[in-house]
Amino acid sequence: MKESGIYIIKEEYFRRFKKMGSQFKDNKSGKRPTFCCMQDKFIREIFWAIPTSEITERKNMNRIEMYVKSKTASLKSSFYHVGMTNKPCVFCISSCFPIIERYIDKEYIVGGKHLIINNKEQNDAIKKKLRRILNAERLNPNRFEQKITLIKEELVKEIQQFTQNSRKQAVNDF
Repeated sequence: MKESGIYIIKEEYFRRFKKMGSQFKDNKSGKRPTFCCMQDKFIREIFWAIPTSEITERKNMNRIEMYVKSKTASLKSSFYHVGMTNKPCVFCISSCFPIIERYIDKEYIVGGKHLIINNKEQNDAIKKKLRRILNAERLNPNRFEQKITLIKEELVKEIQQFTQNSRKQAVNDF
């Protein structure tokens, strides 16, 4: 995975965590382009994914703009970011989730190329909002409906299991 890349997430990811109580209203059954905003600071295998949404209905935009225009002291102001991928969109930051390479179905392709968002100003604003959401999650685990902490703990277990199995295989191959 590449930071600031857009990906399609495997349906398996959503099915797995829904069984554990996570809710993903913004994933559209694994078909929605997802912005892999940044790599985790401490666990390099984990990236932070943010669902994107097309700007289609004015009534939805009125609700989103209410959040975006909230006082910056309010966490609500970090829930969304209106910006651009290859077209105008909304980054649904409060619906973020951790992800590892195993759950990436494919790169999101536009014009024959993997779509990478290179707008530094936009990326920095999104990362700042994401850090606020993750800090709120750290202070109150599983605060958001997708249960961010639960997912991250499960992914860490999966990474550890993979690492142990790789070591065992390396010893056996020796």
